Amino acid sequence: MKVYFQEGEKKLFESFPQPKILVFWFFKSLFIAFFITMFIMPFIVSVAKFDLSGGWYFSIFLLFIIVTIIVFLYQVALRRSYHYYITNERVILEGGILLKKIKSVPYHKITDVSIFQNIIERMLGLSTVNVHTAGTGVQIPEIRFFGLDQPEMPQSIIIKELKAFKANPTQAAYSD
Repeated sequence: MKVYFQEGEKKLFESFPQPKILVFWFFKSLFIAFFITMFIMPFIVSVAKFDLSGGWYFSIFLLFIIVTIIVFLYQVALRRSYHYYITNERVILEGGILLKKIKSVPYHKITDVSIFQNIIERMLGLSTVNVHTAGTGVQIPEIRFFGLDQPEMPQSIIIKELKAFKANPTQAAYSD
């Protein structure tokens, strides 16, 4: 899958997650690996009937390291698959490995654009730009641009285009 731009559509912004986001995702990998290891290890012991009387600590540690490496490598590949676009007609997110997705939100559906930072992102100087649409009352953003080091730029571009659209909605070439 690839993003195709409409006739007359101009790219105003293009980006991807910064490599520093991998530090945050590494800690997330450790967390995921810990829980996967705690659920998989008892299953392996019961099915394979291992005798872990002497070396079960090492087995758990080894499984934890293997799962951490696999999850982290997946996240490295995932970071490389994400691309963010802002055009004069819509906001687009492209990415994914196992589940490839292209999300596109035209300006007439956007209700808010916010910037979010958790504590690790703050330490790394990164942010997430959230694009909200009117929905079913759930405050989950329709599109998230993770790992940006200058989030004010895409936010201001979207707000500027949103204001231009609201000022003259009849010129919108793209609609669902």
